[in-house]
Amino acid sequence: MKKKLILAMLCIPLFPLYAVPLTMLSPSQILNGPVIIANSGLYVLSDDVEGVVSSAITITTSDVTLDLNGKTLRGANTSVVGIGIAGAFENIVVKNGSIIGFITRGISVQQGARSLTFENLIISGTTQDSLSTVGIVFGNVGSTIRTSNIYMRNCHVNANSQGLGATATDDVVMENCTFNQNGQGIAVINCNNWLLQKCQASGNTSASGANNSATFGLTTNAASNWHVLNSDFSFNSNVNRGAGGFIGLSNTFVFENCTFNNNGATGSAASLAFGLGLNTTFSSVVRNCIANGNFAVTTTASGFAFTGNGFGNLAENCVAIGNNVTSTSFNAYGFLIGNVQPHPDAVLIKCTAQANSSQALGIGFFISSGSTNCVIKDSLSFSNTHTGFSIAVPTAFLTGNLAMGNPTPYVGTFGSINVPYGTQPVSTAFDTRMIDNISVS
Repeated sequence: MKKKLILAMLCIPLFPLYAVPLTMLSPSQILNGPVIIANSGLYVLSDDVEGVVSSAITITTSDVTLDLNGKTLRGANTSVVGIGIAGAFENIVVKNGSIIGFITRGISVQQGARSLTFENLIISGTTQDSLSTVGIVFGNVGSTIRTSNIYMRNCHVNANSQGLGATATDDVVMENCTFNQNGQGIAVINCNNWLLQKCQASGNTSASGANNSATFGLTTNAASNWHVLNSDFSFNSNVNRGAGGFIGLSNTFVFENCTFNNNGATGSAASLAFGLGLNTTFSSVVRNCIANGNFAVTTTASGFAFTGNGFGNLAENCVAIGNNVTSTSFNAYGFLIGNVQPHPDAVLIKCTAQANSSQALGIGFFISSGSTNCVIKDSLSFSNTHTGFSIAVPTAFLTGNLAMGNPTPYVGTFGSINVPYGTQPVSTAFDTRMIDNISVS
């Protein structure tokens, strides 16, 4: 027994077989920098750094942990990038501190980088209408080289021209992150396999500067396979186009338990105002979501909108309340299905539209004349200022719906054929498409 114990003790190393090199970074090094991290290891910021005049820290190797140690990197008016990952490096962690006032990028990640972690960070610019400040950037515009495997947790990217911009970046997880009070919240192109959970992109707005054409909490183009869960996209506005979420030319999105409230367009020549809009987007699901109080002055406003040439989308257990337009020339909709191709573009199940209003027409559910084979089932539309369900095509399917308290006494409108109070079917042309719908005053 004694020999066995001695042998076991000999097998336990007195020191680690490998120790990660530790380097302390002082303010003076960074102020005289930029500091170039060219060797793997652990780097710790020793104190706050004020008035960085160029870039602060550039990482040019793999296997690096940069711990800001609760300190702040603060740029001057001429500072460019706070922290840069300057190539296709991997296994890099940046954590625990603030990056403030860099006029181009708070954090810049070049194309091809992978296996990156960002956590417990505050990234703030100089002004939300700045022409160039982006909180964090993944990838290079126009790049065909993919950036991948990124994890962000507890990061707050606020008061920039844009919170997050990404191109050709895949396999991203973001948890408990905020992108608030920027000119634009999250904007990505050609990015796949993202998960956003308990995130917020709210209060983003712009009246001038780089983002004066549009402000969205989240906008994507040519993206696929996204899951957005328990997140908030509210109070985003712009003089021209404003929305909580605007998803374009994308597919296979899932929004679940999200809010899209009080987004809108404030200008006299505005062209778009949505809570959540899916434009030419395919095979996507919106479930248990809320779009309330989205607004416009001189364009239509919608809680949820399915538009363009998309198809195969589902909204289930969603609520659109109080979306409104102040103009006498434009309508407000709880749910808008417009100009879609001859596919089952949108299936709406157990959805509610309430008190959507306009000085023109306030409509709970609207299917436009350019849409075909859409389904609304077991849904409720009440107290809208005009119509509960307005259907402009004879190829829509409505079943088990209830309209009540809407001034215009129709469940649906098919050109010149109106579906009046009572229980359907109504006419030969629509018997097979209008089943068990009820309209009451």
